[in-house]
Amino acid sequence: MLTTIDGIAKGSARSIPGFDIYRALVQCSEHILQFGGHKYAAGLSIKLDKLPQFREAFSAVARQQIGEDMLVPEIHIDNEIDLSDLTPKFARILNQIGPFGPGNARPVFALRGVELYGSPRIVGNNHLRFKVRQGSRVVDAIGFNLGDYLQPLQASGAGVDLAFSIDEGDYAGEVVPQPKIRDFKFS
Repeated sequence: MLTTIDGIAKGSARSIPGFDIYRALVQCSEHILQFGGHKYAAGLSIKLDKLPQFREAFSAVARQQIGEDMLVPEIHIDNEIDLSDLTPKFARILNQIGPFGPGNARPVFALRGVELYGSPRIVGNNHLRFKVRQGSRVVDAIGFNLGDYLQPLQASGAGVDLAFSIDEGDYAGEVVPQPKIRDFKFS
């Protein structure tokens, strides 16, 4: 991300696992006025007239070093739980390890083999809202910008695995944990 100030493009860069952005900038340093950082983040300044050459050089380095497998997002699962674990007390305890952010990521959990309960639907701008059941426990879940999964979810029936973080929802005036879906795996 760059912004222009007095004829100089200044900004910052973030990377993906396996791509050392600092080394990539070193390889393009002839086009850069100033830079610094580390493997996964950097800051830089470039004269505007050097921006096209930098863009071309950086793209070439990225094409050489970034494999197709590196472009597939990975989700790190912190723990596998059951729906019966999703209680208000669990949500309160989880909130005690916050605040969550870049240095303290919100934990991601897995539920395995849950059953779709009722009819999933699209709400808002392509958000998927649905219920899942495991044993006698039924929980509301939401997947922001996951509306494209509506048909596969409807077709899955039983045996859906979920990767999710926990948000809090309101049910009849009570604060309850709500799975915020990150990904699905259909059996």
